[in-house]
Amino acid sequence: MQNDSEHDVASIDILYTQTEICTLCHITVSTLGSYIDHGVIDDLPDVESHFQQAHLIRILKAMKLQHELELDIAHLALVIGLLDTIEAQRSELELLRQLIV
Repeated sequence: MQNDSEHDVASIDILYTQTEICTLCHITVSTLGSYIDHGVIDDLPDVESHFQQAHLIRILKAMKLQHELELDIAHLALVIGLLDTIEAQRSELELLRQLIV
């Protein structure tokens, strides 16, 4: 069981600048822009384009899929969206199973 301080740390969302994201992911600003333009990354929190940890994870996931499946960027957002849907449905199914038992 998590105590309050563990919960507080888990709920803190680190923000990254565009430069930090590019450095952490080993990508160019142009590649990052392509991910945004093609919908791989959405819901940017502000005009200054600060990225949340969820964006970082999504970029890393996109890069892995792009490399392993040789996906072009135009299809990448679709594939990630479908994987997100599957994950959400799995979570919902698990919750429903817990309610039944």
